[in-house]
Amino acid sequence: YLYENEYAFPMIYFSNKLMSETQYRTLNYPDNIEALMRYAVVPDEAVNSVSGSAGDSTVKGDGSSAGDGTVSGADNNASAVSGKAAFKSSMKKVDIGDIFDIEGSTLEGNIRHIVNNTDGDICYSKELPESVKGKILLLCIYVHDPVNVEKKFLGKNDIRIKINGVKNTLTDPDWKYKNCNNYFEYVISDTEDRLDIVITGKDIKIEGLTAYTLDPVYLKEMKGELKAFVPDMDKTHDDTICGSITADSDGFVSTSLVWQKGFTVTVDGEKVTPVKTDTAFLGFPVSRGQHSIKISFTAPGLKAGKAVSAVGLMVIALFLITDIILGKIKRKTQVDL
Repeated sequence: YLYENEYAFPMIYFSNKLMSETQYRTLNYPDNIEALMRYAVVPDEAVNSVSGSAGDSTVKGDGSSAGDGTVSGADNNASAVSGKAAFKSSMKKVDIGDIFDIEGSTLEGNIRHIVNNTDGDICYSKELPESVKGKILLLCIYVHDPVNVEKKFLGKNDIRIKINGVKNTLTDPDWKYKNCNNYFEYVISDTEDRLDIVITGKDIKIEGLTAYTLDPVYLKEMKGELKAFVPDMDKTHDDTICGSITADSDGFVSTSLVWQKGFTVTVDGEKVTPVKTDTAFLGFPVSRGQHSIKISFTAPGLKAGKAVSAVGLMVIALFLITDIILGKIKRKTQVDL
């Protein structure tokens, strides 16, 4: 079977709804999650350069939201907001009960303590309240580092919690490369009637469970407002992506390509300076109209590496030639003698 996620955004798309990094850093969970879905998060100077252009919707300043479930108005009415931006979450906080209240667990203050005395995982299901069914569910929990666990093998004390196929891992705190991932976050779109939970670990302490829902219709509306990139498969190959995109105003193109040095972007044959969007991905500005886009990637240091390799080959060739010449001279000298 081939499954399609109807909520997934395009890999490359245009948006004129911008939020500055400064404001984004002021948002708490889950507002920061919704902000990434609703806006292209760009450097402050990029917001300033685009805001004021016709039809754009930008959010600047230090506004924040408590995530109280207030439904925001149309973003198009928030053009070029300055000062405290009116960002309001469309998510609703819900009570789904203590989904980690299982047999053998104890409640120590606000901490749910689970001790696994078996050699396998803990697997169980929890029914969801009617108000959550059919909604997109966002969960966040804090998982404490394991303590007082017998150290049989270093790294075997990882804690993993999988909910409806979405897995988070907290590595053994004594491991050299521990990830310090104490906050487990989940976005679950297949919330029909229950949560299927798998817990891996021996000593698990969990607290601070929060749950929010988002109406999938709202997400579909957000996706519908995006202008998707149309790839040109005849010109797309190896490390180059070509295609076109239509912008109905000045704004930004966001991609799912992880930001790093080495990207070159041309718009209608002209080089543009790429920027980091959504805190981690490649993006670049475009003006209103239809544009031809080319994105290329050259690994940093590739040219220098090729040059060093070429010099190395030349040195090896020189040694080989010298060795051959010296060998011939030596043999000729022996014959003459």
